[in-house]
Amino acid sequence: MCPTLATTNCVVLGVAILCIQKDYDLLQSVVYAFSTVIVMLFAGLLSLAFMGFSGVDGGLKTLFGLE
Repeated sequence: MCPTLATTNCVVLGVAILCIQKDYDLLQSVVYAFSTVIVMLFAGLLSLAFMGFSGVDGGLKTLFGLE
């Protein structure tokens, strides 16, 4: 199983469970879900930036033949 797919499925299920537990209506649930998407995108971009600082990008370039 692809780790990205598993992470996405966990986030979707987690958002749905939290919206039910917090007793949000439809509008609040949609806003909460979109804010979660924004946070996940920001976290992904931040992790890519830190990969560049640690030199992981050189290994990825070699792996994909970009050098």
